[in-house]
Amino acid sequence: MHRKLLTVIIALIIVLVLNGCDLYNNPALNELNPQTYSHLTGYSISVPEDWNLEEETGTTAVFLDPEGSMALQIVSEIGGMDYYSLDECAGFARQMLDQSLTELSLVEDLPVRDKAKSRLQLWQGQDEDGYLAQALAYTFHPYDSLRYYVFLLAGGSDFQQYQKVFEAMISSFQLSKPIDEIYELLNKEPDEIEDTLDEQIDEDF
Repeated sequence: MHRKLLTVIIALIIVLVLNGCDLYNNPALNELNPQTYSHLTGYSISVPEDWNLEEETGTTAVFLDPEGSMALQIVSEIGGMDYYSLDECAGFARQMLDQSLTELSLVEDLPVRDKAKSRLQLWQGQDEDGYLAQALAYTFHPYDSLRYYVFLLAGGSDFQQYQKVFEAMISSFQLSKPIDEIYELLNKEPDEIEDTLDEQIDEDF
């Protein structure tokens, strides 16, 4: 009896391996009924349907999965007199991650479509409870005075299971407005930009 049960288990494992499956259900983004989220600062991104929009301001959008164990944060920066290189912008992304994770270390640089305008990095560190967490940090610097930062954070096991989903979400990130419309915001002071966009968000929702 035990030998027969062992044989069945071994056969099941072989079937799983041959079919490219594992004991964890690693989903794809298109299986999660993604919805397109657009922000007034001129970008759009695909987000799983059941992720909740927890915060939205003139410069920031934050989504959480239903369990609150995975997070998407997008930060927009428009304007400013300084002109930063892509490396400097990626450094700013690391500084933002420092606010969420401790013992932060770079795991690897991942490939991107446009190396001249974007950077994708995998980081790991510890969350506030001391548990291992990992994050994808995407820096997109398409034009002078225009910078976007996309962060996807999760605990170690959740991150491994959803990494392909996270990468697909980042791949979906794109400008959703003509650059001329986005640059119209440069005529405003930073505080005025924030107030104006917050007012528009209140009107939309």
